[in-house]
Amino acid sequence: MMFNSLGRLAAGLGAGVALALSASAPVLALDAVSSSGAMVVNVNECFPDEAGGQICVDAHEVIDIVATPSGKAVYIDNGSATVSYYDASGNPTGAYQSRGRSQSVFDRASDAFQVDHTAYNVTETAADGTTCTRTLQYHFANGQIEFYRPGGTCPPPEP
Repeated sequence: MMFNSLGRLAAGLGAGVALALSASAPVLALDAVSSSGAMVVNVNECFPDEAGGQICVDAHEVIDIVATPSGKAVYIDNGSATVSYYDASGNPTGAYQSRGRSQSVFDRASDAFQVDHTAYNVTETAADGTTCTRTLQYHFANGQIEFYRPGGTCPPPEP
């Protein structure tokens, strides 16, 4: 079923094309943290798929990492993405749209996150026009997960 294939893609992409990939950015980029401005990532490309069709990605993400005088890094990530699938004849076979936000505070002295909050919404559309949604709200603070709220109408992704 289209939703299960898209669900696996959604799990890989997260809230935006780069949102999941940038989840490790606070740790990787701490030595290069500055207050000089946000990094903006835009992707608008199509790629051939294994069946002779195309996968087109239109994504926008803004990542801002700011160092504080107290030795913390505040990481804010806002992104949106649309991934469209086309068969070999150019007919649409499905789509994935996501919008998300992540905000974290990383303490360099303890080498640990103090706060991590993520929220995203995903809409998946099959070739027949059937749609479903996925949502997630997650909050970590004081060394523990304070809430993890998945929701939506899509069937669970296949293992």
